[in-house]
Amino acid sequence: MIVRDEAGIIERCLRSVIPFIHGWIIHDLGSSDDTVARIERMMCGVPGQVESRLFRHFSQARNELLDHARQQADIILLLDADEEIQCLAPAINLPDGADIGLVDIAQQGIIIRQPRILRANSIPQFEFAVHERLANPSSRTAVLDKLRIVHHADGIRHRTDDQLKIDQALIRAELAKTGHDPAMILALAQNQLRANQFDSALENLEQIVARHEGSHEFWLASYLTAGIYQQQTRYSKAIELYEQCFASDPDRMEPVMRLAELHHQMQDLTPAEQLCDLILETDVPQTADYYEPAVYHYSARLL
Repeated sequence: MIVRDEAGIIERCLRSVIPFIHGWIIHDLGSSDDTVARIERMMCGVPGQVESRLFRHFSQARNELLDHARQQADIILLLDADEEIQCLAPAINLPDGADIGLVDIAQQGIIIRQPRILRANSIPQFEFAVHERLANPSSRTAVLDKLRIVHHADGIRHRTDDQLKIDQALIRAELAKTGHDPAMILALAQNQLRANQFDSALENLEQIVARHEGSHEFWLASYLTAGIYQQQTRYSKAIELYEQCFASDPDRMEPVMRLAELHHQMQDLTPAEQLCDLILETDVPQTADYYEPAVYHYSARLL
């Protein structure tokens, strides 16, 4: 992992992972607190090292870490300091034939599925200065359903004043280089939603919906756009877009849940009940990289 000034939380992360690793590498990006001392104290019984590195941007920092790790390990687990793992298996392994393990990241009521276990001999590079992602990852992936990462969102990036503004500036710089990359536009829109800049977020989300149908980002952009319409009481547009989301991926029940809520608000109870019945008959999607677990468990019963 990469760290900077995480003394208040780093031990929680390390305590969760120690039983499952044979070695570790952490790059410190300029801590001014006792983060490094806490790491060395907690990890003294496990082979590993902390190295100091300069930070230019997140892809650079993560790529340097991966280059370092691949020299010493066959299988690499990626974590951040404000995360902890929950593992139901005695060990963390990649199945034969897989180069990347997809892990569910739980944060604030949603699940984001990300590549977090990597085979060292086939690691791609990260791209983008912020909201970094693996470029051209292997198609040989496996979902690791016995491993989950809890993201507490209390690391330095969530404690730093004006971090949203800093991230927006970095994203805009990336967009100046990449043009209308839907991944970066979506990252900017999500950043703007967190900053309560709803009009700007809506403009960017609508851009993806209009220009990038069929892209990896299209479904989530459509879903978030419909959610803003719903908050603005533009119900007909919200319903249209939620129905479009469902039509494009019938295994996803999040838009169905929102449709049920809308029908319930409008006292149109029969279709609301029918939609809830559909949700209760549907399992959590196995291929989605974003889902809301409450939708597939209890929320439908509450209407």
